[in-house]
Amino acid sequence: MAAVGPMRAAVLVSLLVAIPASATTSGDENEIPTLLRHTQKVSPVSSFAGAHSLHKRSLSFRSCTGVYDRELLARLDRVCEDCYNIYRDVGVAAECRSDCFHNEVFLYCVDYMYRPRQRNQYRAALQRLGK
Repeated sequence: MAAVGPMRAAVLVSLLVAIPASATTSGDENEIPTLLRHTQKVSPVSSFAGAHSLHKRSLSFRSCTGVYDRELLARLDRVCEDCYNIYRDVGVAAECRSDCFHNEVFLYCVDYMYRPRQRNQYRAALQRLGK
């Protein structure tokens, strides 16, 4: 973490100590939880990242070479969206989505927002998604 800038280091550390966000599961313990549904609106992050729609492989997901699963990509993208909503830092949102979600910021966001079993489900989902 020595090579990481002070602002990014502060954000990453605070992700580990903050209170987790609410999540629900569909009843199947092996599924990734679905966040409580919010009303549909375009946020600054999705307009910045070019992720208005997941109907086609969007720019933010072009680095993903594994299985193209829209629902899974939307759930992973939602983790980054929630991190942005917490920290209001576009850098966190952009880095979270980089390298097809295979990065330190995404993992810190997952660790921050979910319980251990759910964290493992997200890590397994990353393996299915590919790099």
